[in-house]
Amino acid sequence: MASMFLASLSAEARADLTQRLHATQGGRCFICEVPIDLQIHAGSIDIDHVQPTAAGGKDAQENFALAHSHCNRSKQASDLRVARILARFDRVKKGAQDAGKDAPNLGDLLIAYGGSKYELPISLLSNGRVRFGFPDLASEVATEVREVDLFHDNLADMD
Repeated sequence: MASMFLASLSAEARADLTQRLHATQGGRCFICEVPIDLQIHAGSIDIDHVQPTAAGGKDAQENFALAHSHCNRSKQASDLRVARILARFDRVKKGAQDAGKDAPNLGDLLIAYGGSKYELPISLLSNGRVRFGFPDLASEVATEVREVDLFHDNLADMD
């Protein structure tokens, strides 16, 4: 749905809004997070609702974001926040494919978002349990050793 708010803006007010959104977003597309150059991309950037008005989003400045036109078109009627998550996953997926994998796994996602910083030493016990610890952590948790039942994922057929 077209924005009545945006339609009511003068060219100067719209340019001001574009500048403010650009600054707020650190000069990056809200969806793909790649830099937007306001001069080079002048004819190919959109201002769109973060939360679509059809989904209860307001037609107001606080609900707008700046995006490359092609990114905005690719998301169709989706919430821009959902489109951003999908774009992030696409980057992780492409990285996994470039590394020769069919699909990304949890490790790829953890690496992409800084969550896989430490090794996790695990011992497989003969009683169907595992023992592990977090020796790299700088806290009292580093001295703990835990033992739990080994989980079997039926879908992946993996322990």
